[in-house]
Amino acid sequence: RTQLLDSLSSGQLLCIAYNTGVRRSKKPWGYISKDAVHDIAAIEAKAAAEAAEEGNKDGEAVEKRRKGWTFRRTDNLRLWAG
Repeated sequence: RTQLLDSLSSGQLLCIAYNTGVRRSKKPWGYISKDAVHDIAAIEAKAAAEAAEEGNKDGEAVEKRRKGWTFRRTDNLRLWAG
């Protein structure tokens, strides 16, 4: 349950699901451009890999980066809600 809610909180999965529905619609309008959707999953994976590479086990630095991505998450949710 936590993983599902975490993946939905970025808005990325919601935008992808929305676009899938739009493509299957008889009246496809309102498609969200792939360039507009922030790929939060890739950004977080890259940050985790960099932290592991550096041997940085400081969870505080990783959490600080995640908080910095809040605007990207909000932007994804705004696109989906629009």
